[in-house]
Amino acid sequence: MGRIRPPGGPGERADLACGFAVRVAHGAQATLTDRERQYVLVSSEPYLFVSDGYARLDGIEHVGAGAGPRIPVAAGPHAVTVHLVSWDDEPGMAGDDGRPAPGALPDFVVLIDPAATGMAYRQELLTFEPYGA
Repeated sequence: MGRIRPPGGPGERADLACGFAVRVAHGAQATLTDRERQYVLVSSEPYLFVSDGYARLDGIEHVGAGAGPRIPVAAGPHAVTVHLVSWDDEPGMAGDDGRPAPGALPDFVVLIDPAATGMAYRQELLTFEPYGA
């Protein structure tokens, strides 16, 4: 998983270039594929997202700026779960240069489902515990 692990030691952060897949529930729950599930390294607790009809995928430095692509999501409350995928653990998916080969899984899979009554939601800013913590 070298491509997304920050250089240095635990708690150090770095800029990244990552691949994302976003799935929105339409009638049935949004799920990981069997292949993705096999290489999930860690999953977040669900976050509460209240949609106005769209979600945006963008870097944290752009939150509120509306710069990312608009993803249709029914208006109202949703549970969002983020899964970190160790795509380069899959045989043949990391090239000699460490970059993903064609057909490699994304770094992150984001699932957006309708909110459930009484569900507890994550309130921490960081989605995952720092590497090595």
